[in-house]
Amino acid sequence: MKKQESEDFEKFCPNCSSTDLELYQGGIMGRMFKCKKCGYIGPVMEKKVLK
Repeated sequence: MKKQESEDFEKFCPNCSSTDLELYQGGIMGRMFKCKKCGYIGPVMEKKVLK
């Protein structure tokens, strides 16, 4: 039987690729994050991480 890999998604800053983010604002329009490394505020990207 083949072992299944679990999939997780990791958020990262589209400006500097840092994963050190904090929730800045959330609501009806979606969530905005602030990057602790470069100060970017806005939506972030997600990448699939295989474990």
